[in-house]
Parts: sequence; structure tokens; C-alpha cells
Amino acid sequence: MRYKIPDGLSCSHCTLQWYWATANSCVYDGDYFLYFRNLQSLGWDAEKWSTHILEDWATCENMCCGVTGTFGEEFWNCADIAVLATDEGGTSTAQTTAQPVVSATTTAATTTTTARTTETTTTTSTESERASFETIDGGEGRVCRGSNSGDNSASYYDVSFGVPTLDACKSKCVSSPSCKGIEYAQSGRCEVWTRDGGIQATASASGYLCLRYGTPTTTTTTTTYQRGGAEFQPVDGGEGRACRGSNARDNSASYYSVSVMATIDDCKSKCVKEASCKGIEHSSAGRCEVWTRDIQATAPLSGYSCFSFTASATTTTTSSFTSPSPCVAAWGKCGGNGWDGPTCCVTGYSCVRESQWYSQCVLPSLIDKSPSMADNSPGGGEGHSHVGRRRRRTGGGMSRSLLPDGSV
Repeated sequence: MRYKIPDGLSCSHCTLQWYWATANSCVYDGDYFLYFRNLQSLGWDAEKWSTHILEDWATCENMCCGVTGTFGEEFWNCADIAVLATDEGGTSTAQTTAQPVVSATTTAATTTTTARTTETTTTTSTESERASFETIDGGEGRVCRGSNSGDNSASYYDVSFGVPTLDACKSKCVSSPSCKGIEYAQSGRCEVWTRDGGIQATASASGYLCLRYGTPTTTTTTTTYQRGGAEFQPVDGGEGRACRGSNARDNSASYYSVSVMATIDDCKSKCVKEASCKGIEHSSAGRCEVWTRDIQATAPLSGYSCFSFTASATTTTTSSFTSPSPCVAAWGKCGGNGWDGPTCCVTGYSCVRESQWYSQCVLPSLIDKSPSMADNSPGGGEGHSHVGRRRRRTGGGMSRSLLPDGSV
């Protein structure tokens, strides 16, 4: 709805009151007859709003509210608004809500030649947001895991207890440069995940929440419209014609958007920049309709012009979100019977087979110092040396785990 605001009016917090009387079951007063006739002359189908309003026999005596014993619906309402004054000579703006500002850039380039016109419009939109949290596998009722639902090494996270809220847990993550996400329990347990590969899986657990902490997301949309030859084709001659849908009386307001454009070229330019534009209707008074429905017919109307438009468009959308490394972190398990997780290690580590049950990501320098490990490395022999090793049971077999300092 459009409002005319008095010159010099501005306020940071004021109330807009309005009253609306309908003409669904009867005409509110005699002025409505003039209103709808003017509406019809501008190309709108007035009878869609008030049946029979344009008939020769229609008068206030047989259609006005109260006179005929019927009354139409009436509405009263108000809204809290702010009216912001612009620069000298500008127009005041009514503002009802404040929207969060997102960093964005929009570029439009238009090239026009003479006679045989070629017009190209390119629009690029980039939105950048700070690193934020996103749910994994729905988030609620999930605990975080490494490469699979059973991968939950205590080395993957730092745990705190008595953390009162989810936001407090998030704050711990944000303050940690290596944070990849959080797991939070209703009891106040907070895990700040720092695993190199990030959170790649979850497991079901009531009362827990798992969130990934992501780096900036960038969405770039590029749309190019190219129109060679004549830009717009006149419909039924173009001049003195108002655009219509399937027939001369088909003029639903859902077919187009209306704006004020001083010249027909301005109206055409607006059409070119909208991906769904099928044509325009422009009046000498500056009314511009950008049609998003195919224009199949016209109606005679002095001072109006109707043109169809067909553009070839190419739209490319690219979204990126930094994904965690699919490889196993340092000293993590990377193989063994029944293992269905990654078998590669993060940069600087190698996956070494310790037994048929267990393989581990270790430093290559430690492989060189341990002959028994060299025997068990991929491509090496089976190896049976257990000197200086402490065993731990995993699954149904026996395996050994090398610690970061080279001990076992």
C-alpha cells in the first residue's frame, strides 16, 4: 500500500491509523462510481472488485450501502512506524521494521547500441556472513563424532562442566581459534571440538545437541540477459494498446508489478533487469507494468503502449562452505577389520597397520625408529615384535596404540 506523507513530517516512533471500507456486498458511497471508472480507464478490470459497478443502470440508489439495506465490511487498524526524512528535495520514507544488514554487493552493467539494439545486463550478488553454527543430522538428540558414529576419541575435544547455557558453550567455541563445533548437554556438559577433520558424524543420544562451527559462506549468483535485434516487439501494433492475458478482458493484477517510470525506456530497462519479465505496458502518465505472464492479447486504450519481451538468461549460483578434511587426525585409528572410516591421515602422518584389528596415523619419523612398525606399515611384512609395547584390547582382538611422544 502506498501512502502520501506530508512534507516535513518525520518521527522516530509514531502511530499510523487507517480505515478501510470494502465494496464487496455494496458500494460505500457515490464517489466509488467515479473511482472504479477511473480505475477501468487505467487498464484495470474494475468489475473484479465490484460486480456491475460499470453498468449503465448502476446508481447509488440501487447499490450504495445502507440505501439497499445491506452494509459492507469495515476495517480499522494502526501500526507503529518511523518516518525518516531524506535529503532536501527528497521524499520522506515510512519504515515499519528494521532488517539486519548483510554485507552485499550488486553490480549492474548495461550496454546499448543504436537501431539494432543489443542489451546485456549482468547482476552479481555476494553475501558474506561471519562464521556461524549449523546443525548436524538435525542437531537435537545427537552427540558429535569424528569419522563415524563410533569415533569419539577424547583427544578430539576439550570438555567443560557446569556450563549453564548453550550460548555459553558457543562462546567457548568462538573464543577458540581451532574450534570446529560443539556438543552440549542439558546437564551443562560442553565439548568444544578441535579435531583436525572436524565433526563428520553423529550418534543418537537424548538431551544432547551437536553443532558444527563453520567458516564464512559465500553465495554468488550471476544472471546474464542478452537480447539481440529489436529489444521489444509491439503487441497488436503496440501504441494505443493495453496488455492483456488470454483475451481482451483478462487483466488480473497477479500478472504484473506496477511502478512509476517517467519514460517508456525506463520501463523497458526495468523489464530487462527482471528475470521473469515477459513484456511491459506503459502509459503517458508514467505508469509502468512489468508483465511476468505471457501477453497473448491487448485492449484498446488511449495513451498506453504494450510490448512483449523475450530474453535468454543464464543463471549460475555457487555456494561454498568449508568442509572438514575427510582424513583421520594425528594418532587416530585408520584401519582394521570391520573399519568403515577413512583410511587416509592428515598431512604429515601415515596410516600404519599394527595388526589385523588396528591401524594408526603416526609420524613417518617414528616408523623409521621402530623396526616393528616398519614391518607393519602398508606394504611391509606382518611383523611380530612387541618390545616396549603396551597392549590394549579393541573389539575381539589385540592391538597396540602408539602415543604422540613415541611411547606405547
